[in-house]
Amino acid sequence: MKKFAKDSAFERAGIPCLIWVGVISMILNNVIYPIMESACGINIQPVPLPTEYWGALPWIIGAIMGKKVGDKYIRRSYEMEDIDDADWNKPHP
Repeated sequence: MKKFAKDSAFERAGIPCLIWVGVISMILNNVIYPIMESACGINIQPVPLPTEYWGALPWIIGAIMGKKVGDKYIRRSYEMEDIDDADWNKPHP
């Protein structure tokens, strides 16, 4: 099984999980924890994600969008909707 093949487990689960970790972290650190501190008096220290994560996240999202655009428009321009990933390098008429 290819890691980055269309509909691979990494593309369907791993990459969205990386994106949602950032979203949940931002919501908890900037919304939920301050509300809990002001309303209930519970002081929870935010857990920041490493700067490497925030540096890699735009690249991950850009790669996903680029792959989706490439899959849609490159295959359409060559009229290759029925060609599998394994046949990508073979010459086409």
